Amino acid sequence: MPLGPGLGQSSTPPTNELGRALDVLIAGGAEDSLRAEIARFVAAARGLRQPPEEVLVHLKDELRRHAMPHLDQESYRALSERVVHWAIDEYYGTR
Repeated sequence: MPLGPGLGQSSTPPTNELGRALDVLIAGGAEDSLRAEIARFVAAARGLRQPPEEVLVHLKDELRRHAMPHLDQESYRALSERVVHWAIDEYYGTR
Protein backbone atom coordinates (compact mmCIF):
# COMPACT_ATOMS: atom_id res chain seq x y z
CA MET A 1 0.00 0.00 0.00
CA PRO A 2 1.38 3.46 -0.82
CA LEU A 3 2.69 5.63 1.96
CA GLY A 4 0.60 8.50 3.22
CA PRO A 5 1.92 12.05 3.51
CA GLY A 6 4.32 12.04 6.45
CA LEU A 7 2.51 9.21 8.21
CA GLY A 8 4.62 6.23 7.25
CA GLN A 9 1.49 4.47 5.98
CA SER A 10 -1.88 5.52 4.76
CA SER A 11 -5.05 4.55 6.55
CA THR A 12 -7.92 2.89 4.76
CA PRO A 13 -11.60 3.29 5.59
CA PRO A 14 -13.25 0.02 6.60
CA THR A 15 -14.54 -1.96 3.64
CA ASN A 16 -16.82 -4.46 5.42
CA GLU A 17 -19.99 -2.46 4.70
CA LEU A 18 -18.89 -1.99 1.10
CA GLY A 19 -18.42 -5.75 0.77
CA ARG A 20 -21.86 -6.37 2.26
CA ALA A 21 -23.44 -3.89 -0.18
CA LEU A 22 -21.74 -5.71 -3.08
CA ASP A 23 -22.98 -9.06 -1.75
CA VAL A 24 -26.53 -7.71 -1.55
CA LEU A 25 -26.35 -6.39 -5.10
CA ILE A 26 -25.03 -9.72 -6.41
CA ALA A 27 -27.93 -11.46 -4.65
CA GLY A 28 -30.39 -9.25 -6.55
CA GLY A 29 -30.54 -6.16 -4.36
CA ALA A 30 -30.82 -2.56 -5.54
CA GLU A 31 -27.84 -0.56 -6.78
CA ASP A 32 -28.90 2.42 -4.65
CA SER A 33 -27.54 0.88 -1.46
CA LEU A 34 -24.22 0.10 -3.15
CA ARG A 35 -23.95 3.62 -4.50
CA ALA A 36 -24.70 5.05 -1.05
CA GLU A 37 -22.03 2.84 0.49
CA ILE A 38 -19.51 3.92 -2.15
CA ALA A 39 -20.32 7.54 -1.28
CA ARG A 40 -19.64 6.83 2.42
CA PHE A 41 -16.41 4.97 1.61
CA VAL A 42 -15.14 7.76 -0.66
CA ALA A 43 -16.02 10.44 1.91
CA ALA A 44 -14.12 8.54 4.60
CA ALA A 45 -11.13 8.05 2.27
CA ARG A 46 -11.07 11.74 1.41
CA GLY A 47 -11.22 12.51 5.12
CA LEU A 48 -8.10 10.37 5.50
CA ARG A 49 -6.54 12.34 2.62
CA GLN A 50 -6.23 9.34 0.34
CA PRO A 51 -5.53 10.25 -3.28
CA PRO A 52 -8.21 9.21 -5.78
CA GLU A 53 -6.08 6.48 -7.33
CA GLU A 54 -5.72 4.80 -3.94
CA VAL A 55 -9.48 4.98 -3.39
CA LEU A 56 -10.05 3.29 -6.76
CA VAL A 57 -7.54 0.55 -5.95
CA HIS A 58 -9.41 -0.27 -2.73
CA LEU A 59 -12.77 -0.26 -4.50
CA LYS A 60 -11.50 -2.51 -7.28
CA ASP A 61 -10.04 -4.92 -4.70
CA GLU A 62 -13.46 -5.19 -3.07
CA LEU A 63 -15.10 -5.71 -6.47
CA ARG A 64 -12.68 -8.53 -7.28
CA ARG A 65 -13.27 -10.15 -3.91
CA HIS A 66 -17.06 -9.90 -3.80
CA ALA A 67 -18.32 -9.61 -7.38
CA MET A 68 -15.89 -11.30 -9.74
CA PRO A 69 -16.56 -14.85 -8.52
CA HIS A 70 -20.30 -14.43 -9.10
CA LEU A 71 -20.60 -12.49 -12.37
CA ASP A 72 -19.79 -13.23 -15.97
CA GLN A 73 -17.06 -11.12 -17.54
CA GLU A 74 -19.38 -8.60 -19.21
CA SER A 75 -21.51 -8.06 -16.08
CA TYR A 76 -18.38 -7.66 -13.96
CA ARG A 77 -16.92 -5.11 -16.40
CA ALA A 78 -20.17 -3.13 -16.47
CA LEU A 79 -20.44 -3.09 -12.67
CA SER A 80 -16.78 -2.10 -12.35
CA GLU A 81 -17.29 0.82 -14.75
CA ARG A 82 -20.33 2.04 -12.78
CA VAL A 83 -18.49 1.77 -9.45
CA VAL A 84 -15.47 3.69 -10.76
CA HIS A 85 -17.74 6.37 -12.25
CA TRP A 86 -19.67 6.76 -8.98
CA ALA A 87 -16.45 6.93 -6.96
CA ILE A 88 -14.92 9.61 -9.17
CA ASP A 89 -18.14 11.62 -9.05
CA GLU A 90 -18.17 11.39 -5.27
CA TYR A 91 -14.48 12.16 -4.87
CA TYR A 92 -14.61 15.30 -6.97
CA GLY A 93 -18.15 16.30 -6.02
CA THR A 94 -19.46 16.23 -9.59
CA ARG A 95 -22.65 14.36 -8.79
